[in-house]
Amino acid sequence: TLLDLLLSNHSAIVSVGELRRLHEHYNGNFACTCERVVSRCPFWRAVEAELRVQGLSLSDMQTLIDFSPLALADLLYGLSLPNLHRIGRGLSFIAEAIEITENQRLIINAVATATQQHFVVDSSKVPKAARLAYLLNPGSIRVIFLTRDGRGVISSRLRGTNASTWRCVLGWMAYTVKASLLKISLPRSCYQVLKYEDLCNNPESELRRVCSFLGLPYEPAMAYLDKHNKHNICGSPMRFEREQTEISLDERWRSSLTARQLRTFRLLGGAWLNRRLGYQ
Repeated sequence: TLLDLLLSNHSAIVSVGELRRLHEHYNGNFACTCERVVSRCPFWRAVEAELRVQGLSLSDMQTLIDFSPLALADLLYGLSLPNLHRIGRGLSFIAEAIEITENQRLIINAVATATQQHFVVDSSKVPKAARLAYLLNPGSIRVIFLTRDGRGVISSRLRGTNASTWRCVLGWMAYTVKASLLKISLPRSCYQVLKYEDLCNNPESELRRVCSFLGLPYEPAMAYLDKHNKHNICGSPMRFEREQTEISLDERWRSSLTARQLRTFRLLGGAWLNRRLGYQ
């Protein structure tokens, strides 16, 4: 949420939040970041109008790719698009994932047309969806990997769920491995890696790097949290806290994680993976 809010302050960038949840939010009583119900938000109504020109509607376009029903099936998304189409004839979940990614592409194009912006940021954070998006439109996709100290991730997950420490650690590790596999499947020119901690401590420097990566001039407004006139779907509740305008580093894990939880983190391999990400 932090990065996409900062990026959306650029005059050539619009953020939509977690696009994967759009179908659910558009058809339900969920609030957009502007605090209107999504289906009544002027931003999303304009996107809907663009889609209706093509005979499409947000209410009918599925955007959520389900979990793969087979163990290690996500490895298949490293294949080429023709091979995935062939496999999809026998594995329906592959064909459905491609279809849903095409829906997302059409929605993003409608957002770009409705807002007349050059870049649309989707912060869904689903590696296989990013891989499929690249395969469907390789010339237009750029991926930003935002890493964070695993202990901070675990602390956040423990606050947000009733899951056990070991389940949170293994979930973070599995996701990190999937993201790493996505990274090696992309051309080096198509992705950039940032650290959450660096973004919080040196926002201007890191955002200048992002702008250079995207071929855009840096704009000073990007280094401030402005949550007005934003239309992100899903994401952290902090997107509604309009009084919070300062960028601050969240390191609550240093005091919230117990010695036992930190030991579980180490024993399951979290410390090793953390070092691979550049953390001590």
